[in-house]
Amino acid sequence: MILHISPFNSSLLEAIHSNVRAEVLGLRVPRGGDPPHFSVEETERCEEFLSLFKLDVKEDESMLEGLSMDGVRDMIKETDPRPTDDEPLGGTLTTLQGVFLYVDDEVLEAARTATGSHPPWVKMVELDYNPDQHKGNRRVGPRSYFGWMKLSTASLFQLWQDLEAQDLWRLAPRNPDERLLTIWDGALNDQR
Repeated sequence: MILHISPFNSSLLEAIHSNVRAEVLGLRVPRGGDPPHFSVEETERCEEFLSLFKLDVKEDESMLEGLSMDGVRDMIKETDPRPTDDEPLGGTLTTLQGVFLYVDDEVLEAARTATGSHPPWVKMVELDYNPDQHKGNRRVGPRSYFGWMKLSTASLFQLWQDLEAQDLWRLAPRNPDERLLTIWDGALNDQR
């Protein structure tokens, strides 16, 4: 996974990383019962996810200074292009899936103030977002997808699994006001 951020305290990055690892490792532990709740296949998928989960931090102030989310998206297209079908992954599975993690001041503030009822979250951004493909109209109503979504750090593993079969825009919670997007927690959006 690729995380693009503005410069910040590295302890927050480590907190996000630790939270993801703890949540995924928690899935590997049998939660009682006979047989255990998690199969060998699920355990192997957790291990695969953890082996691929790398935070490649882009925090060069000169590159990121004043860049909007769209600007960061364009920068990634230039510096970390999506591999073609015949190219090896090189460990950047999220780039292959066409999404990247984005941490800005809003995300950092949420991480600083996270509690049990308000867990930490990050922004997942679609690399090839085209606003013209998601314009609102009379039939579907106003635009409700803006090329990104908020997701809890605990749901990264679930999103990784879901992105194998669906595009980000199909999973993202809908809201016509980009400032009021809800945090995806692994549940499919029932608003469609």
